[in-house]
Amino acid sequence: MHVFFPFVDLLGDGYSSFAYKSYLLITQTNPLAIAGSMAFGTPTFPATFSPVDEAYGYDASSMTTFLNAYEPATGKLLFATNFMAQPDIGPWPLSL
Repeated sequence: MHVFFPFVDLLGDGYSSFAYKSYLLITQTNPLAIAGSMAFGTPTFPATFSPVDEAYGYDASSMTTFLNAYEPATGKLLFATNFMAQPDIGPWPLSL
């Protein structure tokens, strides 16, 4: 998982767009990928993910889609995403 924020206004001018790419989380079971990413210069950390082996999971009780990453040794939450459907928003018109 690459933590990536695509619209960061570093200049404070309201329209310039920069990307903030802080670090990369790779499953702890792939040490070759971790070493390769670190050798390329990307700050890379081993992680475990929930759900396992899926891009995202679905929690029916809260009706949210999620992906979480944890530090393998301690189980500490490193990154969490939660998305909720917005049924009141219709398709965007082409004019937008």
